[in-house]
Amino acid sequence: MTVTRIDNRFAALASEGRAGLVTFITAGDPDYETSLAIVNALPEAGADIIELGVPFTDAMADGPPIQASSLRALAAGQTLIKTIAMVREFRKKNSETPIVLMGYYNPIYIYGVEKFLKLTTQVLDRETKAPTTYITYPMRCPDNVVREILSRAIPRK
Repeated sequence: MTVTRIDNRFAALASEGRAGLVTFITAGDPDYETSLAIVNALPEAGADIIELGVPFTDAMADGPPIQASSLRALAAGQTLIKTIAMVREFRKKNSETPIVLMGYYNPIYIYGVEKFLKLTTQVLDRETKAPTTYITYPMRCPDNVVREILSRAIPRK
């Protein structure tokens, strides 16, 4: 069984007898440097897990605040690749705090599913080779794509 940063964090929280704080920020909002500074400060501010939103033009499933933050980030030049770069920068200072990417399938499709899986596996949980990503799929997402991504999933207990 693969053990991830998230597994380790939940085990630590259980041993401490407390709930965890999961925070969300859209990568690149209001700009790359500011959002990286926020992400870097979150663990010291009490975040146990960081959910990092990958901005997308039509973030309709997530409501007005995330839609607006995604549009600001995109206007500032944020991309899927820059979001992965942000995680890489964060990892230089913090190797323990789990980061979960939250995003839509469309940018992954454009970038390339296989390239995305390889890149996120390298960056998000290098020690375990386990990417941690939540993706909103279009209703007509091809079955073979969903199977490919699910084949990389970490078996759950």
